[in-house]
Parts: sequence; C-alpha cells; structure tokens
Amino acid sequence: MLWVSADPGSGKSVLAKYLVDLFPTTEARTTCYFFFKDDFEGQGSAITALCCILFQLFDAKPALLSKYIVDRFEIADDGFTGSFEELWNAFKMVVKNDTGEIVCIIDALDECKHGERFQLIEKLRQLYNNKGASKFNLKLLITSRPIREIRLGFHHTEISAASLIHLNGESEAEIKKISKEIGIFIETKVQNIGEKFGLTTKERDLLLKKLTSVPNRTYLWVYLTLNLIENDASTHITIDTRENRMLEIASRLPKTVDEAYERILSQSYDQVQAKLILQILVAAARPLRLREMWLAMQLAVDSTCTSYRDLKMQDRELMADPKDLKELEDRIQNDIRDLCGLFVVVIESAVYLIHQTAKEFLVTQKMRRSRSSTNNLQWKGSLLLWESHRILFSICMQHLFFEELQNEACVPENSGNVVEKKNKLASEYVQKYNFLSYSANNWVSHLKDAQMNLDKATVDRIIPPVAFDKLMLASYFGIREVVKTLLKEWAYDYEINKRDLTNGRSALS
Repeated sequence: MLWVSADPGSGKSVLAKYLVDLFPTTEARTTCYFFFKDDFEGQGSAITALCCILFQLFDAKPALLSKYIVDRFEIADDGFTGSFEELWNAFKMVVKNDTGEIVCIIDALDECKHGERFQLIEKLRQLYNNKGASKFNLKLLITSRPIREIRLGFHHTEISAASLIHLNGESEAEIKKISKEIGIFIETKVQNIGEKFGLTTKERDLLLKKLTSVPNRTYLWVYLTLNLIENDASTHITIDTRENRMLEIASRLPKTVDEAYERILSQSYDQVQAKLILQILVAAARPLRLREMWLAMQLAVDSTCTSYRDLKMQDRELMADPKDLKELEDRIQNDIRDLCGLFVVVIESAVYLIHQTAKEFLVTQKMRRSRSSTNNLQWKGSLLLWESHRILFSICMQHLFFEELQNEACVPENSGNVVEKKNKLASEYVQKYNFLSYSANNWVSHLKDAQMNLDKATVDRIIPPVAFDKLMLASYFGIREVVKTLLKEWAYDYEINKRDLTNGRSALS
C-alpha cells in the first residue's frame, strides 16, 4: 500500500488522475479507482466507493465475479449493495483471486464520512497485517490530507512495515522538493506569458522573482495566481503603460490561496448573482447540470414563477434541436464564468467549485456570519450552509408545484407490463422536465439541513392530505422540523401510536 499525504492544493488528485491514465486495464492488470468528495451525495461514502470499485473490476474481468459473491448477492438481495461488510468481503475475495494484478487508486480518503472512513481504515489495516499481507495481488494507492485519524490508522503495529510506503508531502524536506518543482513549473508559465504579451526580459524576471518569493506555494495557488496575472495583463496592458502595469501586477500578487479566491470573486461584475450561484453550489446534493443551474437561478430570484412558460423556456427547452440546446448551454456557461471567474468550473456540462478548499473558504461553520471580515477577506466565511439549504429547498418546492407537473399525470395505462411502462414513462417524464429529478429527490434533505421553523400552512403545502398520516410521513423522511411543528406548534389530533394499514407501522416505529 502506498499512502500519499499532503496539504490541500499540493496536486494529490492530479497525481491520482495521472496514475489512472498511466495504468489502464490490460490483460495482466485490472485498474480501478474512486475519488471521494464530501460535498456531493454518495461520493463521501465508503459503501459507494466499494460498489464502484467492484463494478469496475467485474466489468473489466467478469471472471472475478465468483460463485460465492453471486450467491451472497442473491441471499442478501438489495441489502448487499448497502452493506459495508458484504461489499468488503466481496472485495477481499476479488483481491485474493489469481487472475492478475489489481491496481486500486483511492483519492481524498479524508473526504470520506468519518464513521465509514474509520471502518475502511480498519479493514485495510487487517488486510495488510503482518500475517496476511502477501496473500493477495493488490497494489493500492491512497491519497489524503495528513489528518490524525488516517495517520494513526495506517501507522499501526498490525500493518507490516514492508506493506506500507508513506510519502509524506507535508514534511519540511518534501515541501522544499515540491516548492522546487513548482518553481520549475512557474518558470515555464512565465516564459509562456512573456511570449503571449511581448514582455521584456526585465519584466519576465520581475514577475518570476515575485512569484518564486512567495513561501508555501502550492500548485493550486500557482494556477489561480497565473490566471489572475493573465487576466490583468490582457485587460490593462498597453504599449505606453506596460512596464508600470507589470510592476503593479507583480507587487500585488496574492500570497495565499484564500487571497487568490478573494481576488477572483471581488472582480465579479454582479456579486449578488455570484453569491447566489455559490450558495446553490455549496449546498447542492450533486453537481447541477448547466440547464438545472439556469432554472434554479431563475427561481431563486423570482418566486412568482409557477410554470415553465413563466421562465420563457418551454419551447426552447423542451422542443429545441440539439444545436439550440448547445448554444443555450454555452451561453449559461459563459454567464457563470463571467460572474464567478475561476472559482467555478464546468466539466461535461456539470457545474463544480474549482477545489474542495473553495467550499471551505466560503462556508462558515457558525450559525451567524461575523460582522467584521477576516483580514479584509470579504468572501471568506460569507456563506451559511443552512441558509444555502433554505434557498435550495425553496427552489425545489417552487419547481415541484409548477403547473405542468401538477396537471400532467405520470401514470401508465393499466395494461400489459405495468412496471415496465411505469419505469419508461417516469424516465421520459424526468427527461422532459428539467430539474425535476433533482427537486423530487432532494427537497427533503435540503429541508432537514435548512433548520427552518415551519408553520401549519407550510406543513400542509409540503405534505398534503394523503392516505398516510402526516406525522408518519414526516417521521419516515426524518423531517425533524415538520414533526416538531405537528407535535408542538398546533394541536395534533391523531394518536402518536396510530399505525398505517399497509405496513402496520406508527410514526415512532
């Protein structure tokens, strides 16, 4: 096992991606990988990681799917893919198989959920113990920040010294090596910038000196800073003012990633809109597609919208040809880039923050924002997570009550294979109405995290009269604030122990 630890922005994920490409699956080798991300639903789960890794292994080498694993899957049924123990036992069976070498790359272990991370570390420790380390054909690379739990978990007496190699990127010696490598990278980039803008040797040397004089440089800082330099240079440099302007640019380089983030966001032409985009991104359960983000933004600023017609997107969105949709997505992407700069990236039509540290920069863990800024960083800690969840909850609920969704029933004809028809119809329905899948699947989780005090009218709106009891539904979905409202804020007329007729369960069971 190779464990690479380093501070944020040091290029750990870049290394992991490079190795995935460098070691593709061959006849003699099977490569699998998982990238943890704690800010998206599912991607912070060790269970999801094991599911993905096993799928990649079985897909690449069907022979790895043994009869034992198939039997366990049939016995456990749906519980198999939700059980850490079942999945881990299957993984152990696979790595002990003699069908060839297995290379497994796990990035950002520190972003795995705390409880599941502890489980995974414990299982890895047992796998690589002094007695069993040579019984399987697995090469494992793990990257993470240097957090205490992971360090103590891997540097344990159970793990053979020959089984673990730790590349410690946060030690003083390694930091110097990384800094030297970054210096070489900076030289190349400054040379490119010099050629692009016709800088003199003196101007290039000045820029290089300023960049390499900053202590504790990381690849992330270099990337952000060089882009800021290019933007400043392309916007403000002319023949008459070039030398003075380069002096000014070089003299006010950001010293840290936080300062670079602040500069990027402070340059937005509409900081209110930029903040709204960022609030949606930090609370989103998964990366939003460009058109989902566009719809969410429109609903966030106009609470009177009750249909797709109000958004002026019905014909273009639902009936346009692929060329029109591509033009629309390009426009949305350009608008987001103009508002948020490098802080936000778009990959395969999905919108992301540039780095995990971007979310850490924006979000404060406090219940209220501090009145005074931190070291003149107006954007640092400017977002409250519960407030962002409230915005997304409101967006989801507003969308779910659109006229089209209320009037067009998604009910198949009661003939033939009803289940198959139902699944097909549901798939077409979700594809037809942009953002429906997200709002229907995630409004409950946003409500839970929004810490809202709900009145009876709001409860009646989000949980209308149905065959099930309201308290049962609120309890089933774990919506604490709704349960509190039902029990405390108004006279709840039903018995707490009342049971539904279908499953025989009460709100407390």
